Amino acid sequence: MTDPGLEEQLRAITDEPPPASVPARLIAAAVPLLVGTAALVNSLLLGVGTLTDPGAGLWPAGASSLMIVGSVILIVNVRSVVDGERFSASGVRTIGLSLVFIAVFLMMFGGFGAWPGTGFEWATLVTLALWLKLIGRESWWMTAAVSVGVTVALHLLFIELLNAPIPHTIG
Repeated sequence: MTDPGLEEQLRAITDEPPPASVPARLIAAAVPLLVGTAALVNSLLLGVGTLTDPGAGLWPAGASSLMIVGSVILIVNVRSVVDGERFSASGVRTIGLSLVFIAVFLMMFGGFGAWPGTGFEWATLVTLALWLKLIGRESWWMTAAVSVGVTVALHLLFIELLNAPIPHTIG
């Protein structure tokens, strides 16, 4: 075990925020556990089908199962994992900005009212660029490279390879 004073000095040097308390880390692990459980129940209600004949709930069930497993791992290791940081005003702003970007993605992807939306590719590209530049504070070059690269990879995976029935505008 290291000296708490030394840990505080190292944090000050690296400009790292102080870690969250154990109750805060438990809450941070319990929230995705609850969301994942609710999503899994809804996915099962949609029907998962089989791998060769997938139902509407197959991919959401897989994603929500991963959320549940990750949350359980965090809860089991809550005392040994100390990389969660305390909430701060900037953290709350980042969460708010993230929610705005998710709303932008949803509006671009599916549209609203009489506007049909731009589809999967443009919504993904714009949302990734906003996220990387404004939240991640990445360089313009990195923002462009990652946004385009991930969008192309997701297009190839979901549209070309899996032939997923999602609205898209390219290809």
